[in-house]
Parts: sequence; structure tokens; C-alpha cells
Amino acid sequence: LIGGRAAASYRHQDRLYVAGGFGYATGSGQTFPLAYIDTAGLHPIVSYIAYLGPTWDMAVHALAYYDGAMYFGGQFDYLNPQPNEDGNPIIHHIARWDGETFTDVGGGLDGDVISMQTYNGELYVSGYFYNAGGVSVQGFAKWNGSNWSALGSGRKYEGHGLAGAGERKP
Repeated sequence: LIGGRAAASYRHQDRLYVAGGFGYATGSGQTFPLAYIDTAGLHPIVSYIAYLGPTWDMAVHALAYYDGAMYFGGQFDYLNPQPNEDGNPIIHHIARWDGETFTDVGGGLDGDVISMQTYNGELYVSGYFYNAGGVSVQGFAKWNGSNWSALGSGRKYEGHGLAGAGERKP
């Protein structure tokens, strides 16, 4: 690890996905903020993340495997390799990665993702956000693969963590 902090790791099948506001050293000296490790070694997923707001703490904070793909959440608006290079879309705070391409998740979130967890076939997300794809969600949201929905209502909350309920599958 080079600088910063490790924010998240997630094991899926034979891979360990690792993320944070830091880099992983390679033989070339280049660093990467998001990668996976398997028996063949380190495999960078992105070489660059960017945030349209203040530039401190651009990072991926949460990882989850859901509906056949990896999901990455955090404080970012662009992932790999440079903003808008090669037609990369703006992706606000949560991204779906199918092993090759990053895609937007239902219009994204208006603030940082801190934690993600799957349960009963849905992806639960918490963090410093109040809207998910145009739906008022108050810091906690649920993604069913097609739409966002709120968890509760009333005063504004900031979600700091979610715990699993035994549904995790390799």
C-alpha cells in the first residue's frame, strides 16, 4: 500500500477486491486506487478517480457483489482512466462494474456512499446523501436492480454502516 488508507475490501469467489484513498504499488511504480488480487497477482481496475467537488478524499469507500456484478460506492464522479476520456460517463458516487465496463446505477446519488450490503435480493446503501436517482432517501437507500427506494422517512439521516444478515454468497 502507498499512502492514504484502506477503506474497503470484498472477497468474491477467487478474488479479493480492495479499494481506498491510496494506491497499490506495481513493478512500474504506478499506483491504483481500486484493484483485485487473485492467485496470478494484482490487477488494477481503475487508474484514476475524480470528484467534481473539493478534491480531498476522492475514494471508493464501499464494495458489494450484487446481481452478477461488483458495485463500488464512495466519493467520486468519474472512474478510469481520465475524466471523459474514451467516452467514460459521469457516475455519481455509485458504479456497477461487469468486469469490463463501469455503468451508472439508476442516476446515482447526490453524496458519498459509506457502506453497502445485499439482503433479500436487493442492494442496501448508506452514506451522506439525500437523493438516489431523484428519489428522496435520507441517507439510506435500496436498489432492486431497476429502481431506488427510500428506507423510512422524516428527518434527514446520514448512514454510516450496514451489517450483513447471513445472505453473503461466494
